[in-house]
Amino acid sequence: MAITSIVLNEKYSDKQAMMEALAKKNFNAEKALSSCGSQLISGVNPMIFSLIDPKIKEGESLSFEESFYGMLLAVAATNNPIRQKLFPKMSLSDAIAKGVGFLTSMAIKEAIFELTPEEIAGMSAAGMTDVVFRPYLPKVVETCGMGGDRGWGTKEIKTINASTLSAFILASLEIPTFKHGSYGNTSKIGSTDIPVNFGAKICQHTAEEILKIFKETHFWFSDAHSVKTIHYLSHCLMVETVNHIVGPMTIPISRKTKLFKVMGVNHNVSPEAIARAYTILHQKGFVNLGGIIVVAGLDEVPEEKEYLNPQWTKKHLFLDEVSPRATLVSLAKGKDFLGNFLLTDENFGDGPILEETLKIKNAAQPLMQADEIAIRGKNENLSRYLARNAALGLLLHNGLDNSNPFALLPCCFRLCLETISSGRAFETLKDYVSASGGNFRSWL
Repeated sequence: MAITSIVLNEKYSDKQAMMEALAKKNFNAEKALSSCGSQLISGVNPMIFSLIDPKIKEGESLSFEESFYGMLLAVAATNNPIRQKLFPKMSLSDAIAKGVGFLTSMAIKEAIFELTPEEIAGMSAAGMTDVVFRPYLPKVVETCGMGGDRGWGTKEIKTINASTLSAFILASLEIPTFKHGSYGNTSKIGSTDIPVNFGAKICQHTAEEILKIFKETHFWFSDAHSVKTIHYLSHCLMVETVNHIVGPMTIPISRKTKLFKVMGVNHNVSPEAIARAYTILHQKGFVNLGGIIVVAGLDEVPEEKEYLNPQWTKKHLFLDEVSPRATLVSLAKGKDFLGNFLLTDENFGDGPILEETLKIKNAAQPLMQADEIAIRGKNENLSRYLARNAALGLLLHNGLDNSNPFALLPCCFRLCLETISSGRAFETLKDYVSASGGNFRSWL
């Protein structure tokens, strides 16, 4: 039985083949569901959407359980074994209708009323049942963003792919590092485009191949379409849902792996809500949270505590990564939310970055060129900007000090910048391309 009945276009055929191959040897629907806890699964109700839809439309908050059950309807629409295990009498068309209804309703709630930590955690926990390959690693640092940021007020200008390139910097320091993503949303170059355009082969059909690459390079990239089915439903809809949240939060690693995560958000999502959602997931045993820094790049330096006002933040959040102006970050570790903090140049022990150099034409060629220039250390401003983003991951890996979490950030920044300047980060990128079976392609 195929893991999904939805078939995407030829662009995704190799990723779907990878997903089917990994699922055949690594996925068991009963095991995936039982890991959520028998008490939680026993409450599954195929009619849940009709019960929670009125609450969503009124802007009422859903509980963790309600969000979990609603998201399971979406998973059932794309994951055949999950649907047959949970809803054996439900047809595929019925599952798709219910799943679409839930996803679109939650997207509307996000846009109008905002999502709560419980809703985000519930949806993400359900989405984790869909991941077909979840290897155990003792610990891993993951860097990701949501895409869809507003940048400099135009879709014609973007900047480098900081979260993806940051992962290579951390891997060059022999830190177990992981990147999970997809093709570009508002940008012509997304996470998946980076390794592919540099010549890597990102589709491996066995766990052994994947773990071999990770062992050799301390890095693995996984495209969302090759390890889970839920994104296939959004392709059918051709509209934005809440997958920009669920996707980055349902990554292919074991729930026992100690996770250190740097996650950028766009203006629709509260960074504090994401951090608090992770504390809920940790408490309920869905993740083992070593620490998370949720990043919201601001377009101006706030006065005093303006950044603690959610409406002010939503208005001024313009990058889903570190901003050259000021950055709001929300921190959590394990079950504890550690608070919201503002980062500026001083926190990195660095001077101002010439912002004009960060603005890149939103086209494949100039963006890939800028990415390579940044990771090779051929432009001081681009490399410093990249090092700032990577420094957050290094800080997490080294351990957050609850009383003074950013005391070591300048040291982390300098080490990341030195790693770029020395060429080690670029060599790690080339080593990964080679280990994947590809041939490196330069854009310079």
